[in-house]
Amino acid sequence: MKYLMSVSSCVYLLLALTLMHLWLILLAVLQCVSLQIQIGRMHAVNGQLRKMRACTVMLTVEQSATAADILPAAVSKLAALDQDMAADDRYLLLLPDGKKVVHVPGSSDEFTVAGYKAFTGRPYQKLTLFVCLQEDYEAG
Repeated sequence: MKYLMSVSSCVYLLLALTLMHLWLILLAVLQCVSLQIQIGRMHAVNGQLRKMRACTVMLTVEQSATAADILPAAVSKLAALDQDMAADDRYLLLLPDGKKVVHVPGSSDEFTVAGYKAFTGRPYQKLTLFVCLQEDYEAG
């Protein structure tokens, strides 16, 4: 009887460890999920930043993507679709209100797509960030 209790205890322990291992794998997979956000363009018009119409594309990024990850991918995708946009110019990543992306709005946390989604409460497909020439940003 003593032997059976120890065997059942081992089975429960192995089951608990297996479930914990599966949980950790699931968390790792969820953090590497690719998703799509919208990327648009802004430019300076009469000293103010304006959103360019019909220049929004979907960009596939990870939940943990930072501004440094998003900007080069956004510039290369927009430059491939727009011949007026030079990929070697200096660009900034902006929020819809025209502020430079550094932190999640309202906090001091580094910008991530997941943090921005949590702040806005919008689905990932509705998140929009903008690319703007540094000269236009300084002029606007």
